[in-house]
Amino acid sequence: MGAFFWFLFLFTVPGVLMLLGCCLLFWLKKTYGFWTYFLLGWTLQILLSLPSGIWQSMFGWPGLTMSGTSLWRRLALLLIAWPFNTAGFSIRYILYVLGKELWGREGVLLQYVLLMYLQGSIVALAFAMRYKQRKTFVDWVILCLGILFLVNSLVNVNWYWGVG
Repeated sequence: MGAFFWFLFLFTVPGVLMLLGCCLLFWLKKTYGFWTYFLLGWTLQILLSLPSGIWQSMFGWPGLTMSGTSLWRRLALLLIAWPFNTAGFSIRYILYVLGKELWGREGVLLQYVLLMYLQGSIVALAFAMRYKQRKTFVDWVILCLGILFLVNSLVNVNWYWGVG
């Protein structure tokens, strides 16, 4: 159970720092390079994972109710959920196909994290390359990336990742 809480701490804090850093970077900097757009791609993934976190913090999971839960716990759940919702159904399915229970074996958590970062980096890379060319969000490639990411996250909303 200790590894699970380290996982939550190690990914909740960087997610919030990434959001704040991206806002600060765009506020202070006058010219933007590829890596700025790459960071923006990661930030957008975190923001697009929030609807799944909102759903989970408001409605809970099947067989688990959120009624009577304080507002602070709901907000904490929203922040804690971003790595699971960013990875979405695709990473959970890959681990399922590999025949591993997510929290059942040692080392699977590391595999989950590596796969999440790999998937997120590929999406951020595709976003950065396209956004650097077009400089607009109203682009069919960027919109398709966002929709696919959001669907991947929302399909995973009923998975109770909090089991330890």
